[in-house]
Amino acid sequence: MRTTLLRALVPPIALAGLVLLPAPATSAPNAPTAHSAAQTALPEAGWTASSNTNPAAADAPANAIDGNPNTRFSSDAVQAPGMWFQVDMGSAQSFDQLEMDATDWPGDYAVGYNVEVSTNGSTFTSVATGSGSANPEIVGFTAQTARYIRVVLTAASSVPWWSIGQFTVFTGSGTGTSGSGAPPDSFWGDTTSIPAAKNILEIKIINQTNGQYPDNQVYWNFNGTTQ
Repeated sequence: MRTTLLRALVPPIALAGLVLLPAPATSAPNAPTAHSAAQTALPEAGWTASSNTNPAAADAPANAIDGNPNTRFSSDAVQAPGMWFQVDMGSAQSFDQLEMDATDWPGDYAVGYNVEVSTNGSTFTSVATGSGSANPEIVGFTAQTARYIRVVLTAASSVPWWSIGQFTVFTGSGTGTSGSGAPPDSFWGDTTSIPAAKNILEIKIINQTNGQYPDNQVYWNFNGTTQ
């Protein structure tokens, strides 16, 4: 599992000092990254994955879509511009967000990437770019209808390989925050019920893991204290 990150819902004036971070891996490792309740992960049955890297058999591209977080696709080499990972969904699908999760290899996130889509597997159109700084990487973009998704590295890294333990594609929200590593704004819900703060800090934490994880496996951080 990997730690779920939730956001406190507060008026803008009360945001000072509030920082929400994943809990340490020893607390609740690998809890799922939160997505909007309106979003649905596309089923991956029948998908195929490929790459222009030369990984060992144990690190094959298919591992990124096998549903097992303990296996991975890996470049088996340091990251370099032009490396790519691709999925063929078998038919045209509608989607607006993807997640690249390095699972048990959290330092192997893509340091720079370009997300491209195609209907025929030969002509690709860029829909998002980003610079990674943490795992997992969530990339949102304008809703697309395509059969192929390709992620192309745009930056070099002298140390980590590129690994994807789980590659998930989502549909439903129509919006996303490209390259931010954060869920779309629709995830955070309605903040209108929160009264204006008067010399106090008011927060509201919502567990939107759809029942997958109880509240005691969701963590937030305020002024350096993790709860």
